[in-house]
Amino acid sequence: MFKRRLLLYVLVLSVGRGWGQVNIGGFIENKVNGAKDKAKSKIKARTIENWEKKRAEYDESNFNYAISFLDNSGVFEAEEKGNSFSSTALNTLKLLNNEEKTTEERAYTSLKNGEILMAGNQFNLAEQSFKQAKNLYTQDGKTLSPNYAQTISNLGLLYQSQGLYSKAKFYNEEAIVLREATENKGMFIVSINNNAVLKKELGFYTEAESDLLNVLSMAGGRKDTMALALINNNLAMTYLEMNKLKASEKYMLESIFNAVLVLKENANNLTKLKINLSNIYRLQKKYSEAETIYLRAIEIKEKKLGAHPDLAHLKKGLAQLYMEMKRPAEAEKLLVSAFDINKRKLGESHPATISTQQELANFYRYNNNPVKSLELITKVVEKKKIIYGEEHPNFIQALEDMALTQWQNNKIEGAETAYLTVIQNTLKYINSYFNSLNDNEKTLYWDKANTRLQRFYNFAYTNSYSNKALLTNMYNTSINTKGFLLNNSSKIRNIISSCNDESLKATYNNWLDSKEHLNVAFQLSKEELAQQKINVDSLKNSAEMLERELSIKSSLFKEGNNSEILELSTIQKQLDSTEAAVEIIEINEFKNGFTGNAFYIAIIIKSTEIKLMNLGDDQSIAKAVSEFRIKTINQKPENEAYALTWSVVDAELGGIKKVYLSLDGIYHQLSIIALKDSQGKFMADKYSIQLLGNTRDVVSVKKNKNDAIKPISAFLIGNPPMINKEP
Repeated sequence: MFKRRLLLYVLVLSVGRGWGQVNIGGFIENKVNGAKDKAKSKIKARTIENWEKKRAEYDESNFNYAISFLDNSGVFEAEEKGNSFSSTALNTLKLLNNEEKTTEERAYTSLKNGEILMAGNQFNLAEQSFKQAKNLYTQDGKTLSPNYAQTISNLGLLYQSQGLYSKAKFYNEEAIVLREATENKGMFIVSINNNAVLKKELGFYTEAESDLLNVLSMAGGRKDTMALALINNNLAMTYLEMNKLKASEKYMLESIFNAVLVLKENANNLTKLKINLSNIYRLQKKYSEAETIYLRAIEIKEKKLGAHPDLAHLKKGLAQLYMEMKRPAEAEKLLVSAFDINKRKLGESHPATISTQQELANFYRYNNNPVKSLELITKVVEKKKIIYGEEHPNFIQALEDMALTQWQNNKIEGAETAYLTVIQNTLKYINSYFNSLNDNEKTLYWDKANTRLQRFYNFAYTNSYSNKALLTNMYNTSINTKGFLLNNSSKIRNIISSCNDESLKATYNNWLDSKEHLNVAFQLSKEELAQQKINVDSLKNSAEMLERELSIKSSLFKEGNNSEILELSTIQKQLDSTEAAVEIIEINEFKNGFTGNAFYIAIIIKSTEIKLMNLGDDQSIAKAVSEFRIKTINQKPENEAYALTWSVVDAELGGIKKVYLSLDGIYHQLSIIALKDSQGKFMADKYSIQLLGNTRDVVSVKKNKNDAIKPISAFLIGNPPMINKEP
């Protein structure tokens, strides 16, 4: 399931509704002050009145809240209003900047200036303003004030919206502590909600669920309708991640029930909440209900804005729904219309236009129009290369789409070239960032990466019999990704975090932060990097410097952080003429889309050659393994499993005495050494078989064989019959 997550926020200056007093930047302006500069007062009043109007137009329903949305419906309208609001608000503050201020007033101005900048997506400048406000409040001894807590909360939300989760966690938790000690329980609810959404984004679903249920009860007691709407939505999205669709639907309906009490029907956030519900219905295959929501949303958006990028976005969403409903003609019309709207309103080189063109290209690939698909996706790749660069995830995904389309057009050489870049980039990302992720982040990343790898394995398998380079690339990819969820980086994280060496812990945490910043920068376009004044080379240098320092301070880190990319030639050099490595891989069948079937292959590595063997489909192998186990346990004769699971490999191992074997899938449940060939000879008698998690481990096994500690005792456990003894 493809989902985009959006943390949306609106940060509003504290301006009084009555014109007797307007509180901005800590200054009180009396409306009736005829003795002073009346002209200046009138200018201020008009400016502030205009600012108030803009603020009212800027959707305040998500004030201070982190909100989980499945897509970006309404993002362009929100951005337009945010920019307009920011421009007006900044002009308002400029009028007051020349007046003398106390330290607290300067802090307040920095706080509000940061909020305006963040609303305009100027994240680096917003961060500087918030940090300045924090320092000023600290200097003035006002760290227990509500505005200091607001500053801390804003920093958490800023980092959270950028994906800097380690920093966000620190400030979110500090805001919770500060607000729990105050009487403003509404803002305490806000902070619990924000941290719960952060936990959901990090994959800590049970913790997020508990926090959201708790804060939902608190908001209910206060009868805070909008808070109830937003918290119910976040809870619904958490249940969606947990695949609890009934619970997700229940809380999403409750969210909308509350939201319609306070929001207009054409409000951005109400549309987004309803689209969340539509996507839940889609996953439940309640297509009619999902379609009704989309059609109404499109009707409202078209009436409100006309041909607008947000209308294009909704049309793309409905097109995806129609694809699932097997209504391709209607889906095509919607995608063509969405592309036309974005091209006219945003231009051909805008990321949203290119993204729509990419979806249209994939539509034609799925619907067997490969020539049209290749024409469009080639243009997408060219444009994304300019906008993002050749290592950006957006470019790499487009390049993979082009490889699949070239494959469909039987342009195998072009597809191979494109896939080589795609896989190299994927391995580079894993090698650069994977060790800095926590367990949940690793799992979330693997869910996405594995889909790409499976498509590549299908392409390589289909074409490798006539192209040995593809087989080599498939093997290299497998050994550098297989089992990487089991690496010991989490162990290193836990050991360093619990040690008493504060210097080591500080350096390690700084390294994690630097990696997180790099990962976020990795997702930005060239233009976004320039706008936010992010220097990627500087970030890389900082991370490398911290890495060297950690390697000096900790041998555990140095050893565990060594994730060298290995290749076939390295493995072959470790094998003599009587040895072989066998890598078994489960492949989910892909035929212009995953079919739901799977099969197994074995890649056999000898010192001078590499071979690929098809082991058969997963159902036949699973049945053979199950029957073998049952018959073995019941001590019944069995010799069918050998032919169905291992015979083709055995036939290729002539002259081999030692086998380094890496299993996958159902093969983990099969005892290879207990299989007998057609002459009744056990595999244990034919070969010395050493099981490995990954055949790349041959390198470490060979390296450490002389240093291995020989066991001096053993503990055996079996399945003995129960013996009833008389008392």
